[in-house]
Amino acid sequence: MDVPPVGFNGWLQSYITHMDIDQRIDLISALNKLTPRQRKVLLLWTAGYTQQEIAKKYGVTQQAVSLWIRDVACILRDSKAFNDEGTM
Repeated sequence: MDVPPVGFNGWLQSYITHMDIDQRIDLISALNKLTPRQRKVLLLWTAGYTQQEIAKKYGVTQQAVSLWIRDVACILRDSKAFNDEGTM
């Protein structure tokens, strides 16, 4: 299961182009807080892989992947890159 880089790059680029410099710095800081596995899961998920596909790749349950994605979302949501409504 190779990861097409376009999905993640396109997703990230669509948000970054609408951010001011402080928000961009905060997003980069938040991404740096992710573990390597969290970054890989984020990459796969934003590239269009399902939670089931990611679970199969790592040999874990879909519920484990769901928790990983939740943790990633919490880290990114807590960054100052998001506005008060929790969106970028």
